[in-house]
Amino acid sequence: MPQVIWKYTLDPGENRIEMPGLVRPLCVRFQSSWIFLWCVVQPEENKTIHRFYVAMTGMLLPTGLGSYIGTDESVSGIVAHVFELREHE
Repeated sequence: MPQVIWKYTLDPGENRIEMPGLVRPLCVRFQSSWIFLWCVVQPEENKTIHRFYVAMTGMLLPTGLGSYIGTDESVSGIVAHVFELREHE
């Protein structure tokens, strides 16, 4: 089954992203003032919604945080922490 790496834009708070196949988050990085998530996906498979949470330093965290994906800092000093949200929270 072919796999590729795709890039997704994230916003602060909860993000719902339609992604194909089994998804493996790789990393998060700022580019300019935007935060991006790179994932390994299977482009020929059916798409499902995946939920991610971007917490800026100082934000309250929701219950149901799942896996920690990564943290990055923008050129202006803004720090974002990205988590995958659990399905049934």
